[in-house]
Amino acid sequence: MIEILLTALLFTGDAKEVSPVPAPVPAERHLAGSYQDAALDAPEVTAAAKFAIEKQSPGAELVKIVSASQQVVAGMNYKLTLKIKTADGEKTVDTVVYRHFKGDMTVSDWKLK
Repeated sequence: MIEILLTALLFTGDAKEVSPVPAPVPAERHLAGSYQDAALDAPEVTAAAKFAIEKQSPGAELVKIVSASQQVVAGMNYKLTLKIKTADGEKTVDTVVYRHFKGDMTVSDWKLK
């Protein structure tokens, strides 16, 4: 009898659809603590890029900030992809710069592509 009622409800449209799977998070919502896109021309992004180059490849020049994202921690992490010019030519670098809330910066990652 229950099977007949359930079947009748499904075919008449009176049954409410219930999904055991949670709905996906919309693209415009981000998880707290995750990296967020940052403006490529933001002064703090440019400062982080120049700091990383100065510490990791002295004498190199910043050609372009290819991509930038930021993560709020006890300060700010900047995850950057940079195009730099060295004595050996142009190179692409992935780097992470940490800026303490007091302003001190450190390079926590630097990888040539």
